[in-house]
Amino acid sequence: MTDIVEIGPLVVKKELLLLLASLALAWAAIRIKLRSFDASGGEGEARPGVGPGTAILDMLGSASFIVLIVWKFGHLLFQPSLLWERPLAILLMNGAEREVWLGLLAAAAYIAYRVHKSNLPYQLLLDMAAFGAVAGIALHALLQWRYGAVTPLPWGIPDPFGGGSKLYHPLNVYMLIVALAAGVRLWRLLGTEEAGTGKLGQEAALVIGIGGMLVTFADKPGDPLLLFLTGEQWVYLGLAAIGVIFPAMKHNRGRKELTNPPMKPDKDAANGDSLAQREHARESGQTQKNGQDGQTADKKLEGPNRPST
Repeated sequence: MTDIVEIGPLVVKKELLLLLASLALAWAAIRIKLRSFDASGGEGEARPGVGPGTAILDMLGSASFIVLIVWKFGHLLFQPSLLWERPLAILLMNGAEREVWLGLLAAAAYIAYRVHKSNLPYQLLLDMAAFGAVAGIALHALLQWRYGAVTPLPWGIPDPFGGGSKLYHPLNVYMLIVALAAGVRLWRLLGTEEAGTGKLGQEAALVIGIGGMLVTFADKPGDPLLLFLTGEQWVYLGLAAIGVIFPAMKHNRGRKELTNPPMKPDKDAANGDSLAQREHARESGQTQKNGQDGQTADKKLEGPNRPST
């Protein structure tokens, strides 16, 4: 059984096709939730005439395109000589895991830049990413068997290519359980939390991060990326960190807003200013009137009717 699929001149791994299918389902889930958010009148700043949900969807589409381009042509950064030595081979070559991580890093930098520049609600982005992650992880776990390390546990699965003499951890089943747990958590929170607060994304990131990290311990030892952790483990560690740090960030922001509340026009102060202005105008008018009366009296004291002294 081959893991390669030929599509015209392209040679694509089945794992990549499954990944693309999972990303497509994640995209559809995010699109549905964002449309419902815009339809419900969600608040947020975006381009004129465009809701924040639509702006975030466009941003995620551009980020996905960045990942695809870097994955496809990222090897030129490490082998630039291919441009003049084998230019046609560039179209046939695909990137490896190194290019995938490089593309994800570039996409993350792009998203951070867009959120900061356009003042998009990052809480909404976090919530929508939770729905996409749950849908994508669940589909990938259903379609792709993934064998982990050898296990004596009764629910281990035999490797069809190893003669079936050993049992292995069913990593895809474990990840399906993690995705279902995150989905149940989101479903329960939807009754009390609204999309756009960041709570949905924070809870999903915590469940997927911790659950995914535990699943990696049942996997076969891989090549560490940094500090004895693989790239996959760093991703799950980052998700768990988001789930832990995000509530503290919201708490500190709330305390800052309470300590330094935004200046709002005081209705009483405005009324007081109006009364003071009216009082000042009345006093000015009274002074002007007294001045005119004084001038009239001075005129009566002058001329032929002036009393004798």
